[in-house]
Amino acid sequence: MPVPDPSGRWSLLFGYSRLVVAMKVLLPALALLLIVGVLLWPRLVADTTAPSSLIQAATEDVPLENKQMEQPRYRATDADNQPYTLNADRVWEVVPGSSEFNLVNPRADMTTNDGAWLAMDAPEGLYYENQSILDLSGGVNLYHDAGYELHTPSVTIDVAGGEAIGMEAVEGQGPSMTIASEGIHVVERGRSVLFTGKVRLVLYPEKAP
Repeated sequence: MPVPDPSGRWSLLFGYSRLVVAMKVLLPALALLLIVGVLLWPRLVADTTAPSSLIQAATEDVPLENKQMEQPRYRATDADNQPYTLNADRVWEVVPGSSEFNLVNPRADMTTNDGAWLAMDAPEGLYYENQSILDLSGGVNLYHDAGYELHTPSVTIDVAGGEAIGMEAVEGQGPSMTIASEGIHVVERGRSVLFTGKVRLVLYPEKAP
């Protein structure tokens, strides 16, 4: 009877451990997508200049004339008291009265309580106010200063439901791994993430110190 190779078993265990660590790093970055949708854009398109209790303007109040705002920039903290900044080059209503808003270069970054830095950006966005849906397109990028990043062409954020879904190819990488899938689904307001379709995960041996 063949004897199992213990080295292969330990290699699998170490590989799984690295994957768990990587996912713990990436989940906060993916949760940033939900923060962008839930906290920023509904306030950017609100017809008011008064800062709310959750979000304070980082610059002077800019009137939203004709439902248009140039260079909006906001700072706030989340429920865990982690500071983040959200901004865009421009936000404006597509057609007066449509409650649909174009976003140019929406961006977000956050510093976690353990000192990590996360960032998200996309060239374009479209916010459907009545449906509480935010579409990011043109290439959505997520970064973590530990060396992890994820890229996908587009993501749709369900603001009310606390979900984000991407139906196009996803590519990610980290210090000792790469991952590719046909889509991504962030659920439970960023607490869980599913890589959908065909998924390819490659774990590289850790470099010797």
